[in-house]
Formats: sequence, structure tokens, C-alpha cells
Amino acid sequence: MPRQHREGGINEVIGTILMVVLIIALAVIIGGIVMGYIVIQPKSAYIPPRIEVVDYAGSRAISLYSRGGDPAALDPAEENRYVLEIFLDTDRGTFKVVPDGDVKTWNPGETIYIYYNNTAAEYRAGNEVPEYLPDSIPDANILLRVVDKRAQLLVLKEGVAVGGGGTGIPTPTGTTSPTPTGTTSPTMTVTITTTPSPTQTITPSCGTITGRVYDAQNNNGLSGWTVRYRYRKSQGDPWSQYYSTTTGTNGIYSFTNLDYQPAHFYEVSIVITTGWKVIGQTSYEFVLNPGQQCYQTGIDFKVEKL
Repeated sequence: MPRQHREGGINEVIGTILMVVLIIALAVIIGGIVMGYIVIQPKSAYIPPRIEVVDYAGSRAISLYSRGGDPAALDPAEENRYVLEIFLDTDRGTFKVVPDGDVKTWNPGETIYIYYNNTAAEYRAGNEVPEYLPDSIPDANILLRVVDKRAQLLVLKEGVAVGGGGTGIPTPTGTTSPTPTGTTSPTMTVTITTTPSPTQTITPSCGTITGRVYDAQNNNGLSGWTVRYRYRKSQGDPWSQYYSTTTGTNGIYSFTNLDYQPAHFYEVSIVITTGWKVIGQTSYEFVLNPGQQCYQTGIDFKVEKL
């Protein structure tokens, strides 16, 4: 009697079921990306800088030394570079660091200094601390964040405890003080003080949007301006009604307890005051989601008088 041979393989019904499951899974992934539930972040070529608190002629500043990576720009107008923005979260609110006029780029091996300008009530970044005495940094505990602007990606978040003194860098008279010993790692809290001081972790709250309205002529913050937002759950949905607030001290505003899980699309805009005009963007659109974009800071508006 001839022997019967059965061919191995997957039953046609099982194969069909597997194919259907694969198609459904692919559709869910594509739908999640389109609807904003799955956000693909581009990679940022960035090496965290060395951060130190330094003393300059009796006033404190924060130095950031670029240890490598691709050249970066602090000016969005620079071409062929990725653009970095620096934010400082403090007990008084969130400040976007404003580069000095000659600070366009930040290359490997270069140091920039963050100092406080009390007249403009803002933090600034320079290739050196100005020869006039800068104002003392008023915030004892700072959360420093570096954001890749074009990728909308948080590339560095580090606490900085600013106590009295600090370590020295050259002063305007050309004298030098001892250089600091040791370096910090990207995950450490930098605490360089002459006397012990308590540290405080400041973490931006998810579901928060903050920013500032300021005068383009002098960088002074403007209080009493109306900023508003609206949202929708997906790009195909209609927008909600507008919700608004007014700017307070130093022109700072904030929206809190916003929905971000699942992902929500937001639009933030400014209501123009009579006799003024906006320089640059009048509105911003972005997504808040459960990942690294669960909050947005530095949504600023620059205005000037007509």
C-alpha cells in the first residue's frame, strides 16, 4: 500500500487570520500617528554641556561649556544648524534665556554664560559676562532645560542650586581666581556654594503652557495682556471655545491643568492691544501628549508700539 505524505505548512484559515491581525495592527499604528496618539520624535545630535555656577566680580552666573556634538544655533535665523532654546524654571516662574545680540551660534569647545539683567527682568546668555557688573541671580534653585526648537525635543533637564559665591572666572580687571575642580554629569544636580543651602527639585507640571509677552524695544514684560488658547482631540475635530488669561508681573502668563492624555492639539494666541503690533508669531500650534511634550514653555509674544 502506498504511503501518504502530508505537506507541512500553515493551514489556510490560520494564515488568513494572521494576515487580518497584521493589517489591523498596522492600521492602529498608522492611525495613532495620524491622530497624534503616537508621536515619533526626531533624534537630536546633542551632547549635554558641562554646567557650573561661577563668580564674576562678585556676581553669580551660570556657565555652559559645550563638550562636543554638532554645532548649534541660538538664533532661529541661522541655516543648516539645529536650534537650541534655553529655559530656566524658577519659583518666580519660567524664563526663556535671551541671547545677547552677538550670540548667534554655540560650537563645541565654546562657553556661554547665563546672567541676570534686573532692568529687563530677564536672564540673558553671552559669550562673556558684560564688563559692567551684572545683577545677582535672584533665584536660589533653578531647573535648566535645553530644547531642540525644530524637533520640539527636550534634550537636557538639570537642576542648578545657586548659592552665595560660586567659583571664579576672569574678572574685567584681568585677575583670575581659582578654577573649579571636578565636573558634573548630565544627571547630577549642580550645587556649588560656599555655605550649605537646601536643594529643591522644580519639575514643570504636565498639562501646563507658559510664556511671556514683552516689549520688543526694551525686552520689558507687559502685564495685563490677554492670551488665550483652544484645543481639539484630533486634527479632524472642531476647535473648542477660547479660554483666556492675562499676563502678570514681567509679562508672564500660564495655563494649568490642561488635558494631555490622550494627546490633545492646542493653539495659543495673543489678543492685540490697540496701538500695538506683534513682531513674529501671533499664534502657536502644538500637541500635548503623555511623553516629553506633556507641557510647553517659552510660548512668548514680542510686541511693539505702532
